[in-house]
Amino acid sequence: MLRFLEIIAEHIKNLRNYIDLEAVREMINLIDSAGSIFVIGAGRSGYIAKAFAMRLMHLGYTVYVVGETVTPRITEKD
Repeated sequence: MLRFLEIIAEHIKNLRNYIDLEAVREMINLIDSAGSIFVIGAGRSGYIAKAFAMRLMHLGYTVYVVGETVTPRITEKD
């Protein structure tokens, strides 16, 4: 079991080599400047989208999941 945990930890450490930090900065800027944020996904991606939306909402952003019954229309500010 310990060996599996070591493999997972090593994999997580190596992830930073695959992350485009400039793209992350751009995404953060887009999120900060949006009036509202809309996320969408299906299946497992949908679960991740909803989890991401909840985290953004906890940070104070206005977030909607596309397809939910209370989703407003998207505007040019979003």
